[in-house]
Amino acid sequence: MAGEGAAALRETPEIARTLAQAGDLDLAVFAIGGWGPGLSTVWDRIQEQDRQQALAAGAVAEISGHLIDARGTAVEGPVEDSVIAASLADLRAARRRIAVAHGAGRAPAVLAAVRAGLVDILVCDIPLRDALAELEGQ
Repeated sequence: MAGEGAAALRETPEIARTLAQAGDLDLAVFAIGGWGPGLSTVWDRIQEQDRQQALAAGAVAEISGHLIDARGTAVEGPVEDSVIAASLADLRAARRRIAVAHGAGRAPAVLAAVRAGLVDILVCDIPLRDALAELEGQ
């Protein structure tokens, strides 16, 4: 994913119009990934230096290519520059937000997404449910 390519694509009329409409979402459905190998669809598609920079900045979760830290705050950097998707603000503004995640290893990412105000409904498996319950108990 090249940042310059993403920036150029975001400026094309078709994509710009589509992204402009993202602020009026009634329903946002998205997956929550963790920021690590095997936990994110973006991790393997970017350079190692960008992965490490995001980790150093505190990234724990990836949502539609956007990274957030444990507090639910956006992590800016080269990964964000490569994203062509509804913004976190657009997702947060949707009238209903349904997040999907699986696996206990994604519990910190899901908690970060909840803290970011991105989740109304969570669809998850039992291992993730149990891991979230453990985090809640801490």
